[in-house]
Amino acid sequence: GEVRALLESTRAANLDGLGRIEGALDARRAAWEADPTDGDAAAAWAFAAARSATDQEAALAAVTAALARRLPYDPRGDLLVADFDAWNAEVRQQRARWLEARGWLLYRMGRPVEARADLMDAAAMGADDGGLWQRLGLVLAATGDTEAALRCLGRGRATESDDPDLTRRARAVRR
Repeated sequence: GEVRALLESTRAANLDGLGRIEGALDARRAAWEADPTDGDAAAAWAFAAARSATDQEAALAAVTAALARRLPYDPRGDLLVADFDAWNAEVRQQRARWLEARGWLLYRMGRPVEARADLMDAAAMGADDGGLWQRLGLVLAATGDTEAALRCLGRGRATESDDPDLTRRARAVRR
């Protein structure tokens, strides 16, 4: 259940910190398997699968299922919010992160056109971190939109990603 998912997520973060990418991927999958309704766990697994280039189809199915689920409003639920508007804003940010995860995974699977749609949707939903803009820039470059790619990469550069591989790829395109 939820406790096991939290334990596995913590283990994954620790393994990531030690540079043990494959172990972290296994822990992220275990976190999702412990609570398959947890879209954040599915997204974390998708990001890890994209990075390691393994387990990608299964991670894609998990994050796609999370995106297909309707999240009911429950003021007593996991998202501790005061009202519906605050809940809706939280859900939009959450879903934007899930779209970003699926888009990046699709890109790493060699499907940049599908990736572009997800990453553009994530950006339109208000996701605004350096990693998203760097990912979107790389996808736009892969689909031939060089001018837009450079704009996104420039925006992403202002708030560098915490993913060194992503930052390296983005720098290579900017040159």
